[in-house]
Amino acid sequence: MKAVSFQSLAIIGGGPSALYLLHYLLLGKSGFRRIDIFEKRSTLGRGMPYGNAGALKEHLANVSSSELPALPQSLVQWLFEQSDTMLASYSINKQCLTEETIVPRLLMGAYLEAQFSALVNKAKQAGIDIRVHYEATVIDVKIDAENRHCIILKEGDYAGFTAAAICTGHTWPRKQEQSVAGYFDSPYPPIKLRHQRNHAVALRGCSLTAIDAISTLAVANGEFYHAANGQLKYEKHPQCQQFEIVMHALGGLMPSIRYHLDSPLLNTDGLLTEVELEAHRQENSGFLSLDFLFEHNFKKQVANRDAASFKKIANKNIEGFVQQMLSSREAFDPFTLFKVEYLQAEMSMLHKVSIVWKECLAVFSYALNPLARYLSAEDTQRMNEHLQPLIAIAIANIPQHSCQRLLALHSAGALSMISVGTSSDVKVVDNNIYYRYKNRRDETVEQHYQTFIDCIGQSPQPLSAFPFPSMRKSGRVRPAKVAYQYSKNGARDKQLTPKEVEFDANASVYYRLIGGADISASYQLLDGKRATSAKTYIMAVPYISGLNPDFSGLDYCADVAQKIAKDLET
Repeated sequence: MKAVSFQSLAIIGGGPSALYLLHYLLLGKSGFRRIDIFEKRSTLGRGMPYGNAGALKEHLANVSSSELPALPQSLVQWLFEQSDTMLASYSINKQCLTEETIVPRLLMGAYLEAQFSALVNKAKQAGIDIRVHYEATVIDVKIDAENRHCIILKEGDYAGFTAAAICTGHTWPRKQEQSVAGYFDSPYPPIKLRHQRNHAVALRGCSLTAIDAISTLAVANGEFYHAANGQLKYEKHPQCQQFEIVMHALGGLMPSIRYHLDSPLLNTDGLLTEVELEAHRQENSGFLSLDFLFEHNFKKQVANRDAASFKKIANKNIEGFVQQMLSSREAFDPFTLFKVEYLQAEMSMLHKVSIVWKECLAVFSYALNPLARYLSAEDTQRMNEHLQPLIAIAIANIPQHSCQRLLALHSAGALSMISVGTSSDVKVVDNNIYYRYKNRRDETVEQHYQTFIDCIGQSPQPLSAFPFPSMRKSGRVRPAKVAYQYSKNGARDKQLTPKEVEFDANASVYYRLIGGADISASYQLLDGKRATSAKTYIMAVPYISGLNPDFSGLDYCADVAQKIAKDLET
């Protein structure tokens, strides 16, 4: 065992979350004399999304240089420093580079890796003893009576850290995939999908995860080319003429397409202030009302920027707004509507005019994230059941080139869409895969598929899956939960879903378990007594998504990293 005896930090994971945490630590005054980074892969900065575990050359980033939170260098500055040969291998031409250029994810990963290397050197120059442990899988974390952390690897232990940050990123558990041929619990790593499939392939979901799966399958079973008129086309390989991707998505909603943002970094100016939020909580039994937030942080923002759009939603609550968004699409073929929205997005980019309601919804979701802990259990359920499914699609914007690929696949008979409701499910019977859903005539349909890929995105993980068993067993983590505002609702749900609702007899309060670990507003893990005795922080979204409904992208990494770095100064 190797021991550390002074102010020291262990960062578990070396992806984008760790990158931004180190960035803000070096900008602040945390006072750490030693920082150890434990990364299970052989590179820093890439994490899963920007390395081979999550991307191949056909996978594109969905943000440009102008939308990235600040690092030592901007993406476009770094790109201009690279050789023409290196950029050409990613089909990038310096003469066409701008702040808005979308690059392949693997190239973005190389940029993030370079920024991490620069920050490590900066830390050394500042006199910090920084050590990077590559191919170091952390299997447990133990916290002693003095709240010091022992990081346990397969190869040995490192003890005595005064603080630790869990930055392990995405996790994609394999359940059916290990035992059912043709069943994939996720499309990652994508190389596993790089096989020819001369049959229909079912996808559940239409998030960015689905776009990744589609890109991989398309390259494996055919090729894209440009017609004489410049239009992107797709042709199946001769031996894959029966190949078709069948998307199953809520309400037939296609993913949103990149458009011009008036505020690329999601400016929250004009939203409710901390004083206004606290005043509302005082008037509402300590809770923030979801309707109050929706009115002021979404509808009011739309009204201030686009009177015509506001008129359509002026009298809508959250449920009414979501229903309007879904029902307005029911009369149209999903791909016809997708092509219209593609043209709208193209005009938005060309004329630098935002699609206001979408940008306002993205800002609303971003601002809601740190406030979700103050919602009642009733409002948390409303948010998860109604708002989040729409937000997941509406704010995860795919690049124009990815959109062109989808349209080309559809024109070639290689991509279709089936509209499903919230009750759709997939079952396996004798190693056969069946997708069951209700169609628009409310009839139950059951379809057999040889291949199924779950593309609903990162799913929340239960506390029982928390990766460090000693912390679970010693009570260093506790389940996240929110209180019911009205006891009658808690009592009702306790009868309906007894495992999801707790009753505190001392306080006469019902609580709803919302998944994952409980954390402070500074992302510090709370123990069984709801105390922050140990300086253990967490950015790993699968284990804290109950209190973090919007956890997507590098802006999330930067925002949370800044909060943790600031808290570590105290």
